Amino acid sequence: MRINILLFGLVLTLLALQSCANYKLKYSSEGAGWENNLLPVENPAHTVYLIGDAGGGRGPALMLLEKKLKEDKGAGTVVFLGDNIYPNGLGPVGAEDRTLDEKRLNDQLDVVKSYKGNVHFVAGNHDWYKYGLEGVKRQKKYIEKYLDREDVFFPKPGCGEPKEIELSDNLVLILIDSQWYLEDWDDEYKINSGCEIKSREVFQEYVLEAIKGNRNKNIIIAMHHPPYTNGPHGGSFTLRQHLFPLTDVNKNLYIPLPILGTGLQFLRGSIGHKQDAIHPNYSELADIVISNARKNGNFVIASGHEHSLQYMENDEQFFVVSGAGSKQSPSRLGNNAEFVYGNQGFSKLYYYDDGTCWIEFWAADEAGNGRVVYRKKVKGPLPDVVDTPPVSFPPMPKQVNKPLSNDDFDKGKLWNFFWGKHYRQAYGTEFTIPALDLSTFKGGVKPVKRGGGFQTNSLRLQAKDGKQYVMRSIDKDASRTLAWPFNESILTE
Repeated sequence: MRINILLFGLVLTLLALQSCANYKLKYSSEGAGWENNLLPVENPAHTVYLIGDAGGGRGPALMLLEKKLKEDKGAGTVVFLGDNIYPNGLGPVGAEDRTLDEKRLNDQLDVVKSYKGNVHFVAGNHDWYKYGLEGVKRQKKYIEKYLDREDVFFPKPGCGEPKEIELSDNLVLILIDSQWYLEDWDDEYKINSGCEIKSREVFQEYVLEAIKGNRNKNIIIAMHHPPYTNGPHGGSFTLRQHLFPLTDVNKNLYIPLPILGTGLQFLRGSIGHKQDAIHPNYSELADIVISNARKNGNFVIASGHEHSLQYMENDEQFFVVSGAGSKQSPSRLGNNAEFVYGNQGFSKLYYYDDGTCWIEFWAADEAGNGRVVYRKKVKGPLPDVVDTPPVSFPPMPKQVNKPLSNDDFDKGKLWNFFWGKHYRQAYGTEFTIPALDLSTFKGGVKPVKRGGGFQTNSLRLQAKDGKQYVMRSIDKDASRTLAWPFNESILTE
């Protein structure tokens, strides 16, 4: 028994050493030599500042951001990546923590109040804590009143619809409330009220629609929870946390509990709670974002949640963790991370006229001064995609004769023997179908959005009275269930 206990302790110790993180500046072999990566000489067409978890008060990162925004004379956007108020979101007027809540929010709002570019906030898990949906609604109302603008806080509190914002002709920002997905909806009876999305299954379709509709552009997907992370939420902890686990509760409780501490961290890294990447709900959300991005190209996915700076490339996507707006947490290399740093700061994306994208990470010192700690060219120019509409169209007939499906479902005797005939013959039956005239249907309708599920196309139409209708194709394309670039390979033949 004693040998088994010692062996178990040894295994846990090895696991602890393997997963240990710290606050040091680290580069992988791919990230080394980044100083030789120089930004293009020409001015960028658009810059995007990414800063998360800034709700802990005015500190070095916010002071540095304020300086950089004053220097930046070009068009730009600032995105706050959630956890805008620690620890429990915005309380109601008269609550004991309301004054402190307002101050922590004002510290961020004062930085961007005079900024001429775009400013956007998404919600994080701490913005939902204690006060739930009502706290998020209060936060949105407070921010927009303070800044005197109504285009700031997205998505709509309590709703899962991704918000698409066109920053330029070839750059789109997609904002997602990831905590909405992770919330226990049974505790929030008003959640999804007045929203288009009523389920997590439909959320998947909307994410695909948002990405697919902009696949020929640069896309930034911004949400609070990172799909990939090498910090505590990804199962990486400091040696102190393994040896003195009670310091997570009280920083002064330096009681050595090495085996117990490692066991606790091991459980969190292998099971986790809803705020950890290993949790099934969190993992499911990450998979929705990653899989739909992979099907359509290569994009930047930016998040906070971890109080560190991280850059990694996985699944043909570019992952930015920029949650060091007011706090610091440890991190480590691995999982294709090229750079990690447990220091306050933020990241900055540069987009050029041809679609080229660069990234810089800025670290702040105690005085609010900063230095670039990592720089890289993320993407090259966008490919030229030209859709040339025809000069004229043939007259539209009043009706057409077509089979139910354009695909040939006829099979041979051997196929029918094993799989049966089912309704394949019906799909080839020809019907006389009236043509849809958009100018007369329901008094006239206009297309407002294209989309589709995992295998079909759809078109959303809106009538003059505001009512919407959706047309969806019958034929399905199974290749859409494959990730890029496999959906363009022999596998689809």
